Amino acid sequence: MRRNRLVAGAVAALLVTVFAAVRVFAPGDTLDRIRGPFPPPVAVEGRVYGELMHAPLLVGTRMRVYGAQNRVWADGPLDMDAPASALWALRRWPAQLVGVVADDRVVVSKWSDGELVAIDPDTGRIAWRAEGGVDATAYAGRRTGAGTVYEPPGLYLASATVISAQQDGELTAFDTGTGKPLWHKPFSDRPECRSLFTVPREVVVVDRCAQPSTMDVYLAADGHRVNRLPAPQSMQPVGCTVGRQGCTGVAGPGGGWLIGEDGGFAPAPYLTGPGVRLAGDLVVHLLDGHVVAHDARTGAPAWSWPGSGTVPAGTQIVATEPGLVHVVTPDGNLFNLESQTGLERSGYPANVINGHKPWVPGHVYAANGFVAIERLLPGGRPDQKDSQYYYPFPTVLLTGS
Repeated sequence: MRRNRLVAGAVAALLVTVFAAVRVFAPGDTLDRIRGPFPPPVAVEGRVYGELMHAPLLVGTRMRVYGAQNRVWADGPLDMDAPASALWALRRWPAQLVGVVADDRVVVSKWSDGELVAIDPDTGRIAWRAEGGVDATAYAGRRTGAGTVYEPPGLYLASATVISAQQDGELTAFDTGTGKPLWHKPFSDRPECRSLFTVPREVVVVDRCAQPSTMDVYLAADGHRVNRLPAPQSMQPVGCTVGRQGCTGVAGPGGGWLIGEDGGFAPAPYLTGPGVRLAGDLVVHLLDGHVVAHDARTGAPAWSWPGSGTVPAGTQIVATEPGLVHVVTPDGNLFNLESQTGLERSGYPANVINGHKPWVPGHVYAANGFVAIERLLPGGRPDQKDSQYYYPFPTVLLTGS
């Protein structure tokens, strides 16, 4: 009898183990969301809010969206000083997350199997799904997810359109509200020749193998080509809302273009130079120990900061956004400048009390006055292990202007 009970117990334990394995490892999607009210918008303040484990995308001033290998999720309110319980979370397996884009109305994730999943951020419900075509096949965000949410390969947002690229470079555009396919465009040139960025209302496809190189400009809404411009080999989109999306200018070695809200390209002879940033129609850069700004069209000087003294060597302009320029000094101070005047809105040590260790900025994302800074170890290299490359946990600093 005792032997039978032992056998029966062993069989039951095996069944429990198998059942648990099926629940954990079977392919599928899981969507969790809270039932209570979602957090309200918050006003930005010039201070350090706290530290986060992952790099956030911001949905207005209401919530923070993150990405990891098999998960995209949101928390809030936005000014929480640490990670909070998820407002909603989408998990997929075995597919891996390869990109996330977001605006105030929708969060769109792309997965290694080509699936696009759009979530209404204020309800946590899936708004639509679509087949976007396979591009990247594995998660590349490493510890913080910054590369996946700030520079997603093969996924772009332009106004009310999300554009998904395939491995062969073909593009498919979808309406962000409904997921309805808007257009599909194949290309005859080699994929390795091509790069992409978005501007207000348009998609720009750069062909570096053409002689001379070109920028073809397509309407995001219908895929119709509206312009072709020369593209210098060292050109760089600037004034972007995040990564290579929503850019408002193109800088080149001999000048560039300003891009208006209507998507029009206007020559900007003085939008040039290594490491320049764009704030409105002003080119912002470092010169002789100062942060300086000049008009992108005329070159007329606009302002210089600081008014007396100089910034230390190694100071970086880490981000611009409408109305603000964000500067980090090598001793870890963050200064937030008014972009049209150069006046200092706020400045403070960018560290948590009693927790400061040396760091250098990695990815930096600024929106609505909030600034998220991915911190790296001084001297670290991307080819090293995470423990040698990244600042210790929590790695991302959340600050305000």
